[in-house]
Amino acid sequence: MSRYESACVSLGFKIQVNKLINQINEDNFGLIKNLMVEGFIEDSNGYANKFFKYIIESDELPEQSSKFKKYIKSKLENPKIESEEELDDVSFDSDSNSSCSTSNSSKTSDSDVDSDSDVDSDSESVESKIKRGSDSEPKKFYGNINNMFLLVPVFKMMETTRWGIRNGINGTSCDLNLDLNDIQAKISDKYEHLLSDYKVVFMLNQEAD
Repeated sequence: MSRYESACVSLGFKIQVNKLINQINEDNFGLIKNLMVEGFIEDSNGYANKFFKYIIESDELPEQSSKFKKYIKSKLENPKIESEEELDDVSFDSDSNSSCSTSNSSKTSDSDVDSDSDVDSDSESVESKIKRGSDSEPKKFYGNINNMFLLVPVFKMMETTRWGIRNGINGTSCDLNLDLNDIQAKISDKYEHLLSDYKVVFMLNQEAD
């Protein structure tokens, strides 16, 4: 069986999902839908991205902005996967701790980030518990993804990839000649007239297929 793994460091922006959805209007509807497809949930050792992508890439999404807002908020609150065929084979260890992106395991919920909290709030406080069937596949996400943070990469700084099922270390680097202030300004110029309540950040996206 082949396997693809990647890790990418980028500059982009971070925004609470609930605050992003609240800003949807007819003018920015297409942009925000694309940001939700291109971005990923800030989630260490969790399945949030598995459920988020299942919902945001669904063929059932409304095409009208006001209906989309209501639909997506409802679906991201304690989301579940309806079709057994949509589930990948995964193992879940309630004591494990691993990485931070698209198909990871999850932690037990203690509290949610308040929907009015500042974007500086630590998204690690949003935790989840997975209800498991006999096959150890996640059926439901116990947590409100609306209260978590969406990370949207804008400028890729470095990336490493590898193929095959194997252990070991790979690495990459980049020069320190980046003008971070200029990049941050360009990100702000691109989005500030369309969005608010976001923060420019470094981000790491780790993915395996």
